[in-house]
Amino acid sequence: MWPIFKTLLSGSKLLNVTAGEIVLATSQESGVSRHSFFEWRVKESIDKSDVFIAVKMRPDSYAGPEGSVKNYINFDVDTAIRLRDSLNECIEFARKYQEARVGASDSNANEIA
Repeated sequence: MWPIFKTLLSGSKLLNVTAGEIVLATSQESGVSRHSFFEWRVKESIDKSDVFIAVKMRPDSYAGPEGSVKNYINFDVDTAIRLRDSLNECIEFARKYQEARVGASDSNANEIA
């Protein structure tokens, strides 16, 4: 029975990914809310023809018609690489931005003193 069911599921790209096996899951990172989390996952499709990068998350807050507050988004490897590069760019920008703000507040404090 399972081979027939597996064949039916693998015929749909969405079901092929959704029902695929999780081969790696990172530890969950909490957001601002104690109930929120974010977790990267690597999934293999049911038919083992592809590997996907997925995000499991629950946002800090929720608004809109998107569906459940617990969502999964799957990316192919090329898209995941672009997302990683974008995330690295954001992290670098945030570090520099934060350093500039701290430097500016230190300069203002020295001028006042």
